[in-house]
Amino acid sequence: ANAGKIAEHYGLKSEFCSSLAGEGLTLENAIERIENGEKLIAAVDTSMLYFPEVTDSPFLPFLIPRVNHAVEIIGFDKSNPDDIKVIINDPGFSDGAGNLYSWDDFKSCSLNSFVSVYK
Repeated sequence: ANAGKIAEHYGLKSEFCSSLAGEGLTLENAIERIENGEKLIAAVDTSMLYFPEVTDSPFLPFLIPRVNHAVEIIGFDKSNPDDIKVIINDPGFSDGAGNLYSWDDFKSCSLNSFVSVYK
């Protein structure tokens, strides 16, 4: 939500694209928004994004997912329709431009927290 406030400060519009009660942003809707020129910012839990193997940990019930980082969704790799990848820019790494993640993995890391920014 704070990403939206920052965008609005600079004269842009924003929309929180998530739902705590429902599915929130779907893959189809995310692709449509990007293709329409919107910018999607995702708040992510870096431990889930960078270390997905932790989901196999017996300590998982004690780990509380936390949103502590933001990345920009810049596109989608649709070369394999059965495994569409999200392409992100990650300011946490100097080589973080164009990193690929499966949509399902990425969506779980984002805790379904997306902000759309547009003019």
